[in-house]
Amino acid sequence: MSMKVAISGTHSTGKSTLLEHLQNISQLQEFIFVEGVTRQAAKQGLPINELGSDLTQLYCIGKDLENLLRYQSQSFISDRCVWDTKVYTDYLYLHRQISVQTKEYIDILFRQMIGNFDMIFLLKPEFGLVDDGVRSRDIKFQSDINDLFIETASLVGIGKICEISGTVQQKSNQIIETICQR
Repeated sequence: MSMKVAISGTHSTGKSTLLEHLQNISQLQEFIFVEGVTRQAAKQGLPINELGSDLTQLYCIGKDLENLLRYQSQSFISDRCVWDTKVYTDYLYLHRQISVQTKEYIDILFRQMIGNFDMIFLLKPEFGLVDDGVRSRDIKFQSDINDLFIETASLVGIGKICEISGTVQQKSNQIIETICQR
């Protein structure tokens, strides 16, 4: 049986670093590790973070769907998922940067796709923003996105979200323990 897992949360919480670390864990050798869609959007020259657009969000939801289809019969752990796309879309809509049509479309796809995930590990800010040339350095934006994750958690499904914290090793141990219990 395949297992669909995501590592979600606002930017600069260590999702990519954690995913990279997990790739070297023997208990997770059956999993495919999937890069985050936001970095892919940036590589395509699309505006991301608080500058996102309709096209950015449509690109991200398309990649979310593509990942689910590509790995539908395999176990995978992804850096971000459709929940992240929804949260950032909600933020951009609240700030009048995307259309109601894009928001409604992403809300529909979110409701259809989120049920495919068995577990989502939520990371919250635990350290200062790190400038990697891609993510936003705006601490208020990070806080606003984190708040939206909290506000929308009930839409994901009871028992699917597991908040994890600590060092990379501690987070990794929490993921392994939770996955092995399922």
